[in-house]
Amino acid sequence: IHYAAIAFDQPTDLRFRYRLEGYDSGWQQAGDRRFALYTGLPPGNYRFEVRATSRFGRESGDTRSLDIVVAPRWWQRPLVQWGGLLALLLVAVGLVRWRMGDLRAQRLALEQTVAQRTRELAAQRDELHRLNAELAALSTRDPLTGLANRRALLARLAEELAQAAAEQRSYSVVLCDLDHFKRINDSRGHAVGDQVLTQLGRLWARHLPAGALLGRYGGEEFLVLLPDHDGARAARLMEELMALLRGSR
Repeated sequence: IHYAAIAFDQPTDLRFRYRLEGYDSGWQQAGDRRFALYTGLPPGNYRFEVRATSRFGRESGDTRSLDIVVAPRWWQRPLVQWGGLLALLLVAVGLVRWRMGDLRAQRLALEQTVAQRTRELAAQRDELHRLNAELAALSTRDPLTGLANRRALLARLAEELAQAAAEQRSYSVVLCDLDHFKRINDSRGHAVGDQVLTQLGRLWARHLPAGALLGRYGGEEFLVLLPDHDGARAARLMEELMALLRGSR
């Protein structure tokens, strides 16, 4: 802002002071400088005032003023600012919703992966149980006849003999051997011999009393465990089983 004053005597000795209402806190001493410079004024209404002083220190009685309006830039307007704030808010909400959707998608994918892995582990567990059951069966069952093998027979025998002795109960063990079984293998073949062993085991197992155990001891030998059977009762049972075998021809 340039300003000047009229003086008929020594105009170069004039001194000035000014202020910008709304910006300056008080009068600014300018000396003999005849302009004021303001930069970066915030938007608003201002009034620029200036006074001159003679070389004798006498101040002019008039104060000249200039009203100044600094219009806001387009980005400083309230509507634009509120619009920008709203846009930022919408962007923030959009980002949050996108992130939440992404997290939900990740959680869903993780849940599906966990569910799939759980099913796989359950299938593996079931398969392991099945294999363990087969292994347990193989360790205690004769693979040809399906009866108890020697290992299972001896384990059961040791357990039940100790219990029978402690309770003073009768217990019988019958060892059976098929006579001339080698002739069947030699004349009819081993496949027929295997069928004979299998059919004998099935026939006798169906007619054994509850609690009894029939197993293949080895080759053509079978072992029958009979809890609560004395010698006479065990002999009668075996005669009945032999009669069933003779009648099955």
